[in-house]
Amino acid sequence: MNNYNEFTVTLYANIISCILLCGLFILSKRNTLIQKTEGVLFRLLLLPVVLMAVLSSILYGMIYHVISGSNILAVVLQSGLEIAIDMLIFGWLIYVNYRVYHSADHIKRNWVKFTAPALVFLVLDLINAFTGIFYWYDGNIEYHEAAIYDIVYLIKYAMFFGAIIELIIHKSRKLNDMKFFSIAPFLIPTVCGLVISVFTPYYLAVPGFAIGYTLLYGVIMNECRYLDKESGFKNGRSLDIIKEQIQNGQYEPESLIYIKTDAENISDFSAVLASQMIDGCETYRVGEKEFITLTTVEEMGPLRMFTGDISDALGKMGYSCDMVMKLRKKDESGEEFLRNQLEKL
Repeated sequence: MNNYNEFTVTLYANIISCILLCGLFILSKRNTLIQKTEGVLFRLLLLPVVLMAVLSSILYGMIYHVISGSNILAVVLQSGLEIAIDMLIFGWLIYVNYRVYHSADHIKRNWVKFTAPALVFLVLDLINAFTGIFYWYDGNIEYHEAAIYDIVYLIKYAMFFGAIIELIIHKSRKLNDMKFFSIAPFLIPTVCGLVISVFTPYYLAVPGFAIGYTLLYGVIMNECRYLDKESGFKNGRSLDIIKEQIQNGQYEPESLIYIKTDAENISDFSAVLASQMIDGCETYRVGEKEFITLTTVEEMGPLRMFTGDISDALGKMGYSCDMVMKLRKKDESGEEFLRNQLEKL
């Protein structure tokens, strides 16, 4: 590790990445358009990468300036870097599951599933910090790694990409959600950064993450245009997207439920309403206290049972609402059905 050009490129790339990531953290914190849970989880993803950027900058800065001397600081920095990667895996497991299930309660109920893998890797990294069984630095700040460390590293990133693939598969099954969120802008620069780090002497994983998170933030901000912050449901503007998807044959509504409430607390009312939604349902806020839900329920009997469950759940919380159910006629296309029903609102 005596090629100063490599150290210089890596050092400055990580410093710039750190500044960019800190800026994103502040922006997401001050942004009032992003939902609270979404913002918290996004910052949870940012924190370990900011830590990675800081530690790697210090590590490569130390290597650049120090030819020989104690390796204790280098070991501590490298161990901290590995722990930050463990935190990143933990954050992504939580973020993906929130995106899949749209529920913070689901995360609370399954917290062991998210913490266990990260804790296992954390214990291994702490053991390594004292024993050097995976990687170590010699007196010249020369980095060495055992063959088994490559396997551990691969497992870590396999879990990371596995979580992302899980999200992609889930979203591909719900075609009507695809335009609201895509992981591709994050994935492409991140993969490039990791590949460069593996096959070259430059550690550019952090710059890859920084670029990816910047693009991901842009995607989230674009998504906010189609979401009603108070209710958490999609807003009336997003109906234009569902109309386009119906025209393209990506989605076919079979029925519609018009919901009007007198609830003062729309946020709590919407939370109860959302908890009753079943697969194939898409709910939109179209007025101050008005909502419509598109469903794939094809018969009036099951539709009445579904709306009955909604009424019971809302009633238990002290909310009342009026609901009107409409079924699509056999000779009516999905596009005509939605247009006719929206005209009657």
